[in-house]
Amino acid sequence: LSMERADQVYCRDGNVRDFKLKGMVVWDADVDISVNAPNTVVEAEHVSVKGQLAVYLNQILPRPPFFTGLIFYFADPPAVSLSLRGQIFGLAVNLHWLERLLAGIIQSQLGDQLSLPNVKPILLDSINADAWFQVSGKVPEGVLTV
Repeated sequence: LSMERADQVYCRDGNVRDFKLKGMVVWDADVDISVNAPNTVVEAEHVSVKGQLAVYLNQILPRPPFFTGLIFYFADPPAVSLSLRGQIFGLAVNLHWLERLLAGIIQSQLGDQLSLPNVKPILLDSINADAWFQVSGKVPEGVLTV
């Protein structure tokens, strides 16, 4: 995660309430997934996800976990790429079409779940009964919901 910006959100009394962190995340996984069928092998060797990630740390607390919760989202669907290797009857097969197809599906799912206007809340303060409502009801500034 390469941080590009960190902001503070203030209450009316001037105290800091939340922190907003924004940055470029590049997740590059060296995976080893293999699917075997009769006379066929397909292996995933490399998966990467790259996008602009925002994290809101909500409601500062004077005790651990120090925040009521956090909200995260991507501004736009993250770019996904992957590398596949395949063999049929022992001969190497070009799987670029399958790479593009799977990367598109993964990108679409990440976009549907984690891109604006959708956000993902994570509750950190399990002691406070109202904490879930303080975290899950938030919408980032500038996002219009109907």
